[in-house]
Amino acid sequence: MNIWKIATRWSDKGDPNSSIIDIFRKYNILFAGREQDYIKRSVKPNDIIAISDGITIVSIGKVLDKPKKITDFPLDDIDINSSRFDYEDWVIGFKVSLFDLKKEDWFNYRQGTFHGVNGKYYEKIKALFEKYNEDYSVNAKFSINAKTCTLK
Repeated sequence: MNIWKIATRWSDKGDPNSSIIDIFRKYNILFAGREQDYIKRSVKPNDIIAISDGITIVSIGKVLDKPKKITDFPLDDIDINSSRFDYEDWVIGFKVSLFDLKKEDWFNYRQGTFHGVNGKYYEKIKALFEKYNEDYSVNAKFSINAKTCTLK
């Protein structure tokens, strides 16, 4: 399994709720900028993506399918017409399961738009993904016990 870092600038004030992250969350997709053969050849399903606001890692996700053109994803007109990104064939994206990190888990990691992660940061991101994925799985399991009755 590979771990990748994608850097984006979500807002001038670092507020991840005010910009492009909204689209990431709404559709569970990420886009990595220009369509490049390197990204298409490298990113595979089950890889982990660390998403940064500048250099601060604030979200992580697991890749669910192969990278493809952003125009292949069904987005709402309001998002397509947004000035937050270019909705053109040259933008590449992929479907992900996405988790926002709690602020205490944020950390800084080197600049760069897209690159592989190795060494201690590989282990740190992998551990965070496993923690958040497990927390989500535990919290997502529930059961409903209900009786049926008839009204007379």
